[in-house]
Amino acid sequence: MTGCPNGCARPFMGDIGIVGRSKDLYNIYVGGDWANTRMNILYAASIRTGDITATLRPLLTRWRDERRTAESFGDFCERIGIERLKTETLHVSASA
Repeated sequence: MTGCPNGCARPFMGDIGIVGRSKDLYNIYVGGDWANTRMNILYAASIRTGDITATLRPLLTRWRDERRTAESFGDFCERIGIERLKTETLHVSASA
């Protein structure tokens, strides 16, 4: 998690990157890998600090329930597809 969008903290490389846009607003990126060979992709834009957990919960729950043996979170997101995950999980967090 970083408050700066310049990428010095490497938030675009991890399984999950949370990057500040302005006061109390963050973009959430998912799908990077541990080897830092795949950058993550925007999952949710302009999320308020207090809503970060609720935004990630359905996605992390799905990973817990559907991952393959030893599959990292980033690899899971890559396999399922970020656009599909957005469609199938973001509406869950909005109604929670």
